[in-house]
This record gives sequence, C-alpha cells and structure tokens, in this order.
Amino acid sequence: MSKLVVTNVRLPKELLAECRALALEQGKSLSTLVRDLLEQYIHQVKVLGAAEAPLDPTRRREDEPIWSMRPSCPEDQEGTH
Repeated sequence: MSKLVVTNVRLPKELLAECRALALEQGKSLSTLVRDLLEQYIHQVKVLGAAEAPLDPTRRREDEPIWSMRPSCPEDQEGTH
C-alpha cells in the first residue's frame, strides 16, 4: 500500500457508531475498516460497473436529511472541489 494520508469525512453520528462497533467486532481500527470497505466498493465498481455496484454514489437520495442541509463550509458547496 502507498503512503497513507489523513483526510476528513463527515458522517452521521449513527453511521459512525455502527462503523466503530463493526471495527471493534472485527478487531480493526476504524481507519482500517474504512479503507477495507472503500477498496471493496471500488473493486466492485470496476468489476460490475457503476450501475451494478451495490451502492451508487452518483444517486442522490433526496429523502435523506443531509441533502436539505446548507453547506457548512466552502468546500461543501457543489462545484468547489
């Protein structure tokens, strides 16, 4: 694996709690769990294609509260990153 870099991700509290519990259950750090899940997802997208992957990151779920929130910082505004 290449050199690791630090990044920030905003997650709902409930999702973070579930990830922490899963990491603990699997004997992994939260960082390792997230890396493993991202690698699995990216592999599935490459093998199955984006339309067939279990999660479609391009599909915006309008019923989720996150989409009704205003951006909290300039980086969160569409088209700025």
